[in-house]
Amino acid sequence: MSGLIRRFRFLRFLSIEVVSDAMAVGIFAMKWLRINPPLVWWPVLAISVWIIYTTDHLIDAWQLRGKSAIARHRFHHTHFRSFIVSIVFLSFGNLFLISSFSDIRIVVFVIGLACIVFAYFTALFLKNIIRITLPKELIVAFIFVAGIWFAPLLLTNRNMDLLTVIILFIFLGLAFCEGAMVSFFEYQQDSIDLHTSFAVQYGKENSRSMIQILLFILLIVNLFLFLFTHNDVEVAGLFILLFMHLLLLLTVRYPAFFNKNGLYRIVGDSVFLLPGLLYWL
Repeated sequence: MSGLIRRFRFLRFLSIEVVSDAMAVGIFAMKWLRINPPLVWWPVLAISVWIIYTTDHLIDAWQLRGKSAIARHRFHHTHFRSFIVSIVFLSFGNLFLISSFSDIRIVVFVIGLACIVFAYFTALFLKNIIRITLPKELIVAFIFVAGIWFAPLLLTNRNMDLLTVIILFIFLGLAFCEGAMVSFFEYQQDSIDLHTSFAVQYGKENSRSMIQILLFILLIVNLFLFLFTHNDVEVAGLFILLFMHLLLLLTVRYPAFFNKNGLYRIVGDSVFLLPGLLYWL
């Protein structure tokens, strides 16, 4: 079991888990909206997510000069140059792939989202000068959800109904809660490294209460949406989201158990793989 956890931790250090999560949610979006995005969209999505999350970790690693209390940031500091070379190489490749999109709306949205990401990184890099009022976890969750759903939404031939709008907000809420949950479990490390995480901003126990309340509200909304489903894909999608809520709620509700061997990380990273189950419908 310990060997499996070490291998999982190594994949986490490389941000492979978040790329897998993004692909799984992308499958959910594709099936929910009943569209087939261009094949090139998948590598663009994977590369973009990897670049964003790796750059985020590199900024923290550079600011802390390898003295971070978080192992992932120490790993990025050790392999800093290799990550930089990989980001530059993949960025050029990604630009080439993005230029192949025939739909100009997708290109425009990519540019707009890239500007938001750049502004976020600038604020993160200059955090001693520029103070971010919004929780970091909420900004990251917005970028994650918007980056995955924008192409399927632009490519769909039907108008976006209220059910889909609410599903988007549920995904945003779940992504935020997962990030905030991690900040709760890593409160001590974030405090040592002077990170302005959600738990550090609002207090460890207060953040835990807020996460549980938000997850409970989203859970009620999720259950209510079953009244408005029209097909098997929507029913299955809501069941998947329901299970995601329950897993996150259990993790926050019983922190002593899920803190063992970093189990909270395994749950947090794995829960966003569940939307990929919609592929088989």
